[in-house]
Amino acid sequence: MNAFVMLVLGAGVGAGVLLVVQSLRPATTPMQQVFDAVEQPGTGFNETATTAASRPVRRLLLGVGKASLGMGDDTALRRDLAVTGASLEDHAIIKAGAPAVALLGCYGTWLVAQLVGFAVSPIWATLGALAAAGIAFVIPDARLRARAKARRVGFRHALSAYLDLVTIIMSGGGGLLTALQTAADAGDGWAFAEIRAALDRARLSNRTPWSQLGVLGERFDIPELQDLVAAAELAGSEGARISESVATKSDVLRSRLQAEVEQTSESLTEQMLLPVGLVLVALFLFLGFAVFDQFGQSDTPFTISFMATVS
Repeated sequence: MNAFVMLVLGAGVGAGVLLVVQSLRPATTPMQQVFDAVEQPGTGFNETATTAASRPVRRLLLGVGKASLGMGDDTALRRDLAVTGASLEDHAIIKAGAPAVALLGCYGTWLVAQLVGFAVSPIWATLGALAAAGIAFVIPDARLRARAKARRVGFRHALSAYLDLVTIIMSGGGGLLTALQTAADAGDGWAFAEIRAALDRARLSNRTPWSQLGVLGERFDIPELQDLVAAAELAGSEGARISESVATKSDVLRSRLQAEVEQTSESLTEQMLLPVGLVLVALFLFLGFAVFDQFGQSDTPFTISFMATVS
């Protein structure tokens, strides 16, 4: 073994040791990430950082997932995560781990098939693994969007009930702040809890309730809440105008939700036409099978009597 080969081997071993040490050593966190984590309500930075840096594999998946999520605009993604209560770290890990699991599962199935004697071409196995990985890469985003859509619909229904309560309390002579807080305390569920948290932040930070409700609507991407805040701010501080604005927005929101429910029910009814039609066709074929079978036989009494008459 000459000196050049020893030099190359030594450099390779040194690089491998350096990579192992770098992967096991806790990584430093940028200050901007610290500020972003602190600004998020209800998120503890120390807990998140400790969990993310606790295991090297988790940290590797987190880095790959964040790199894949950072390819485009992540504003919609962050809003979906906020409304579903999920964290960016967990979603990034799932998005990076799902394709890896799909690849390993496909190649593991291919190896088992080869061992039992069922020959499959490696090319087809690779194509199937890549297709499964692509599907697994897209599924987490699709599930997140579906969950976020369902949560937004639930929030809008809760907002409609909340505005009705605010209108009733203000019509009974209650003040604006009293109506907002009392109506929020009267409801249950995560939507009312978020509204109560927004009102608490407004009270503790000495800000108007509409400003924090506007922040909540922007963070969750609820256009109806943002429209309500804009209308209430235009109404000013007069109780009658605010009450009228809240009542109008409540009626508009209720009508819109009712129209969406009717449209959803009509679309579901239209989707059921094809399955019901196929079931009816199968039922008629099942009931008429005996008749068709009798017509298909050549030695039936009807055929024999008809042939005798002709002869």
